[in-house]
Amino acid sequence: LPPPALTSLPQPLSRADVLRYRQIFALQKDGKWRPAANLTATLDDRLLLGDVRAQKFLHPTKYRSRFGELQKWLKAYADHPDATRLYRLALRRRPSGGGPVRAPTPGYLDGHGGDITRMSSVDLSRRRPAGPLARQMLRRVDRYLGRGFPTGALRYLRAQKAEQRLRRHDFADAMARVARGYFVFSKDREALEAAQISLAASDGQFVLANWTAGLAAWRLGDYQAASSYFGNLGRATTVPPADRAAGAYWASRAHLILRQPAESTSWLVTAALNRDTFYGLLARRNLGVEIPIDWDLPALRPTAVARVASHPNGRRALALIQVGQDLRAERHLRKMAAGAGAELWPTLMTIAARHNMPGLSLRLAAMLHGRDGRMSHAGMYPVPDWRPENGFNVDQALLLAIARQESRFNVRAKSGRGARGLMQLMPRTAAFIGARRALRRDRAQTLFEPRMNMSLAQKYITHLLRQKQVDGDLFRVLAAYNAGPGSLSRWLKAVDFRDDPLLFIEAIPSPETRNYIEQVLTNLWMYRLQMKQRTPALDLAATGKWPRYIPVGTPAKETRRFAWN
Repeated sequence: LPPPALTSLPQPLSRADVLRYRQIFALQKDGKWRPAANLTATLDDRLLLGDVRAQKFLHPTKYRSRFGELQKWLKAYADHPDATRLYRLALRRRPSGGGPVRAPTPGYLDGHGGDITRMSSVDLSRRRPAGPLARQMLRRVDRYLGRGFPTGALRYLRAQKAEQRLRRHDFADAMARVARGYFVFSKDREALEAAQISLAASDGQFVLANWTAGLAAWRLGDYQAASSYFGNLGRATTVPPADRAAGAYWASRAHLILRQPAESTSWLVTAALNRDTFYGLLARRNLGVEIPIDWDLPALRPTAVARVASHPNGRRALALIQVGQDLRAERHLRKMAAGAGAELWPTLMTIAARHNMPGLSLRLAAMLHGRDGRMSHAGMYPVPDWRPENGFNVDQALLLAIARQESRFNVRAKSGRGARGLMQLMPRTAAFIGARRALRRDRAQTLFEPRMNMSLAQKYITHLLRQKQVDGDLFRVLAAYNAGPGSLSRWLKAVDFRDDPLLFIEAIPSPETRNYIEQVLTNLWMYRLQMKQRTPALDLAATGKWPRYIPVGTPAKETRRFAWN
C-alpha cells in the first residue's frame, strides 16, 4: 500500500520568522524601508531574502533601484521568477562600463489554462486559410461584413469567380461567413441559401455551416430542415464537444416542436454525453439525470511533496505560502513547473488549488486534460479564498464564474483595451461605479488587488442587474458586462430572437459575447454543483425561460434584495 496522503504541507520557516516576514512585506508595500531593513537583520532564515529585495526594487512608486544593486541581486537570485523583470530593468539602467549582468535562469510556466471554445461561436475571420489569394479574398469579405454589407461580400465573391479560383474548403469558409452575416441581419432566406452553398462546396465537410443553416431554418419556421442541419452538427466528429452538444440540443428542440418526442429525447441524450458544456448541462437537466462529478483534488503523496520541498523554487513557494504571499508563491511554483515532469503536475495543481493560486491550478488542470484526457474538475474550477472588501453581495459562485472567464484568475491581467485585474474592469467603469475619480488615473493600480477588484465588480454587476433592459436576467447581464450596456441595448432592438432566450444568445452579432455568456453560465453551474448549491438559472434555462439571477450563496438580507421573481 502507498503511504497515506499528507494533510498539510511542510513549513520551512519557524513561527518567529513567519511573523517577521509578514511584517517586512507589509512595511515594504508602504515604502517603509528603514523599519523593514531593521527587521530583516533579525531573520534567522534568509530563504526569502531574494523576494524581499525584489519587492523593494520593483516597487511602483516608493523606490528607484540602482544598477549596482540590481546587478548584485541578479548574481545571487537569477533563478527567481522576478529575475526577468529585474534583468530588463538592469539593462536599461546600466551605465557605460557598468559590467556584465547575469541573465535569468530560463524556464517559466506561463499561461492560465482555458476551455475548448465552440468553433461556431468563434469569429471565422480568425481562421488562417492557405494561400495568399484566399487570404486576400477573405479579408475583403470580412471588411464587407464588418460594415454590415453581406450582399456586398457575396457580389465580390461572384465578381472574383471565387468558386472557381479558391480551394473548395476556402470557398466554403467564405460562404459560411456570408451566411452568418445575413443571419445577423435577420436575412434568413439569404443566410440559408449561402449556408447551403457552403455545405455543397465542401461536400458537407465544412460542418459549421450547418449551425447557421439550422438557425436560419428555425427562424423561417422550417423545423424539419432545422432538425436536419442541427443533427448534422450533433453527429460531427471533427468539432469540439461544445459544438456537438449545441447541434444535438437544438435538434432536440426542433423535434419537440415537430411533436416527435422519441427523436427529441434521443438528441437530448446525445447532447448530455458532452457533460462539461453549456448545452450538455442543459440536456442533463431536461432529462432529469444526475450530473456526477468528482470534486476531489489529487492526494498529496509524501514522495511528491518531498520533491517540491527539495527544489529551491518549491521550498521558497512553501515558505511564501506560510507568510501569506500566495502570488509570489505561485510564481515560484510556475518557475519550478516549467522543468518538472508531468508526474508532478497533479501535486502542484493540488497545492495551487488549496492555497489561492487558481490561475496555476487551472493551467495545470488544462495541461493534464490535454496530455492524457484526465479531468480534474476541482483543478479546473478552483475556489480561492478571495473576498470583496465588504463581503459578498453577489454570490461567490457568480463572481468566480466571471473571473474564470475574464482573466483565468490572473490578478495582474491587463487587456489591450485597458481592462484590469481579476474581473477585467475598465478604470473608467471602476471610477464610475466606485465614485472614485482617482481610479481612472493614479490609483488604477489598485484594480490589480483581488479584494478591490471583486468589490467594484459586484457593485457593477448589481448596477447592471437593476437596469430596466436587464431586469435581473443572467443572459442579458453577462452580455452587458462583456460588451457594454450600449451594445446590449442595440441587440435587444435589432436582433430577431422571438423572445426565445437561447435564440437571443445565438443571434447576438458578437461571437465573443455569444461564447462568453455560455462559458460563464457553464462556470456558474459548475461552481454551484461544487458548492452543493441549487441551480435555479439552469432550471429556468432548461425550460426555455429567461434565467433570472436568484441568489443562493449570499446572506438572507442580500437574497431578498436581489430576488426579483
